[in-house]
Amino acid sequence: MAFELGKLISERVTGLWRKVPVREAEAGLRKQATRQAGDVFGRDALLKSAVKKTDDAVGKLVKELPKATGEKPVTFLTYKAMDNELSPYIAQHLDRLERSGSGAGINVLAYTDGAGTNDTRKYFVQADKQAGKVTSPYQAVAEANTADAKTLEQAVAWAFGGDYPAKLRWLDLNDHGAGWYGILQDQTAVDPVRLAAMRKAILAGAGGKKLDLLTFDACLEASAEVSYEMRDVTGLMVASEDETFPLGMNYDQVLAELAKRPDMDAKALAKLVFDKVQKDGEDMITAGDGPGVKRVYQMSVIDTSKAGDVAKAVDGLAGALIGAMGKQRKPIVSALQGVKPFYASSHGGFDWAHRDLGAIAEALRDAVPDAKVKAAAEQVLKTVNGPEGAVLHQVAAKEQQGAARGMSIYMPLDGKVDPVYMDTAFAKDTRWATFLKTLG
Repeated sequence: MAFELGKLISERVTGLWRKVPVREAEAGLRKQATRQAGDVFGRDALLKSAVKKTDDAVGKLVKELPKATGEKPVTFLTYKAMDNELSPYIAQHLDRLERSGSGAGINVLAYTDGAGTNDTRKYFVQADKQAGKVTSPYQAVAEANTADAKTLEQAVAWAFGGDYPAKLRWLDLNDHGAGWYGILQDQTAVDPVRLAAMRKAILAGAGGKKLDLLTFDACLEASAEVSYEMRDVTGLMVASEDETFPLGMNYDQVLAELAKRPDMDAKALAKLVFDKVQKDGEDMITAGDGPGVKRVYQMSVIDTSKAGDVAKAVDGLAGALIGAMGKQRKPIVSALQGVKPFYASSHGGFDWAHRDLGAIAEALRDAVPDAKVKAAAEQVLKTVNGPEGAVLHQVAAKEQQGAARGMSIYMPLDGKVDPVYMDTAFAKDTRWATFLKTLG
């Protein structure tokens, strides 16, 4: 689900950060936050009208959730921060998870928050055969802001803190995403969870131990910045460079296969999630610009242990570009302008300036007559998409050919680098932001 702020936010809210005093900016942002999430975060009209609003995800209210008896092969937590226009999808997600549910090999847990009041819940998902109805037990939690890193930390601690021990720990974050800008949106909150806060929250909740798999059922998270921030949080991540579909990750199919082979390792599980991802946009087939225009897909499996290598290669490329800018500005700018934008940004959504890192490196290598730039671009290609690169698997629709190769990076072309970006670990540890400023 794309974290699409739209033209209004682009022109007004972003402008607040850069053009007016901080106090006025904060007041303006708080005012924006009181609007309906659908207005601020910009799902298209078709999606909002196609889904019937519900105040409650159903299930059985209990005082105590079932506890695991001994260690299982897998504990899976899906964190559904949907106190926004995505709220009606909670029941649909839970119903699909119940097609397999918890069993001898897996604990299936869900932490959910919808657009109603007092509807923050913890679910122990159990299998049932009642399609269209959620029957799993849940425990009520005091109404929470699921775009607060502290809430995320508490949810992770609940799932991975002792009641559900497992050899393999898998966390799924399900809501709107915006790559370097952050993830998770709650209509009661001003900001999403920023990358540094997400890293800190997950690590604290997981007891300081690295998770085995982190999946992003959210848009725009398969980026150099996100993978670098998550390098000590998880060994592997599955995410999209572009949009994702509301029901596109098909976890019901993943869980059904996992129940047959619960002892698969993290790489096999990540590949299974990747293989099962929805590829035709059946739940949003007429979304986008109008009837008949489907949203496209892209999905990646990223080895976060290679994120440091990617950052080092990008830093080298940034240094080479800064050195060449005096004589080679025109071919550099021309090459970057030729990199195809992602589908989301070219269909009316807010352009978060994500472009594919491999496509950028290849364009620079082929167009800039500077030996250092060419060598640095080749190194980026090697560390991202080479045989030993960070991107283990990637797939994209035909509409994405040339635009998506598995990992994006922030690349505004106007020389204006968002202050939020400067707080990312990637911006602090590389010269990429310094190079971006030279484009102005």
